[in-house]
Parts: sequence; structure tokens; C-alpha cells
Amino acid sequence: MQSNKTSGMLIEQLKQHWFGIALTVVGGLVVVVGLLFWLSYENEKESKAASLYDEAVLVLVYQLPQVSTNAARVNEISQYVLAKLDSIRTQYPRTFSSMRARLLLGRLYAQSYLAQGGDEAYNQAIQLYDEVARMASSPFYKGLALLNKAQLLEHHADWQSALETYRLVARKYNEFYTPYTWISLGRVGEVMNDKNTAMAAYETVVTKYTNSSWYGLALGRLTMLRQSSSSAQPVTPPMNATPVLGQ
Repeated sequence: MQSNKTSGMLIEQLKQHWFGIALTVVGGLVVVVGLLFWLSYENEKESKAASLYDEAVLVLVYQLPQVSTNAARVNEISQYVLAKLDSIRTQYPRTFSSMRARLLLGRLYAQSYLAQGGDEAYNQAIQLYDEVARMASSPFYKGLALLNKAQLLEHHADWQSALETYRLVARKYNEFYTPYTWISLGRVGEVMNDKNTAMAAYETVVTKYTNSSWYGLALGRLTMLRQSSSSAQPVTPPMNATPVLGQ
């Protein structure tokens, strides 16, 4: 008897509020369909961006070395690669492939700066790294962009900015490049005659990253600094010692 009464009350409630219930159901369906559509659209954008990125990398890796003795062809292919990467940056600005394209573009401009000098290439590279650090949703890409920026600042002899950026990456990101970042922080500390910063950085690698390939270098530098009252001359690795995605 009680069950029949409850069912009757429920039916009455449905009759009174049928429009609101129907509207809620329809709204839920619209949200689900919209979400599926958005995911499909985002996947399509990512797929197109990835295809463009792969094409640029293949041209860079396979075609460019074949024409290395032909300056005109090298310039032609280089311009093609730069344009392709920049098109990913503008057409698909927030995709993962766009972040990778920015990192690779930044490295190409950085290499141009190291080879030929000039503020334009330097500023372009810094801007691209800053874009990734600001726009990327993945901590991996953010940290990698800042690491590349710090390395370029170091080569530009902007020691204080390099030190601060290395310190930010070392303390905030725990990725495969983190031990190298601590090594770099120690190296810049030595250049700036900041022995305490250098020793603390090297000691972090020695204590926390015992399986890292940078362990031996950190231990050697730390031992030398402990034995010396003045900073030993740091060994600066070449720029390509930093792991860069997409190369």
C-alpha cells in the first residue's frame, strides 16, 4: 500500500516538473555531444600539426645534409623548414606539436646566433622559449623551454639571468634533464664566483641523482671546490649537450 502511494507521488512530481526534467536531460545530452565534438576537433588539429611537424623534421634530417655543399639549396631548404615550423605555431598554437615546433625553431635560431651572432636570431629564440614556457600545458615542455632559454642566456654572458632561470628549472621540474640543469647551475655559479651556489648545485646531483650520467662530473667539481679556497675554472660543455626534443 505504501509502495503504491509512493509511486503515485512520484508520478505526480513527474507530471508537474516534466518540462524541467526533459530540459535537464536534453541539456546533458547536448553537453556530452559537444564534448565529443570538441575532443574530435582537438584530435584532428593535433593530427594535422603532428603531420606538419614530422614533415619539417624529415626534410631537416634527410634532405638538408644531402645538399650541404650547395649554399643556395641549403638556404632554400632551411627557409622551407622555418616556414613549415612557423605555420604550425600560427595555425595550431596550443597543440603539443606546436610546442615542439617552437622548441625546434628556438634551437635553430639559437644555432644561427651562435654561428653568426646578431640580436635578431637571439631575440627570436628567447621569444620562442618564452612562448612555450607561458603556453604549454605540460610541465615537461615548460621546463625544457626554460632550460634552453637559460643555456642561451649563458652563451650570451647574461650570467645572472641564466643563474635564475637554471635555478627555477632545477627546483620546479623533475624531468630527465633536471640533473643537467643542476650541473649548469653549478657551472654558472662558478663563473660568477658564487662558490656556495656552485657547491650546493653539485651536491644535489651527487646526493639525489646517483644514477645520472652527470654524477661523475658533479662529484669531480664538488671535490675540487671543497679542496680549493677559490673556484676552479669551470668546464663549459657545448650547447648541444642539452637534450632538445625533436632533434
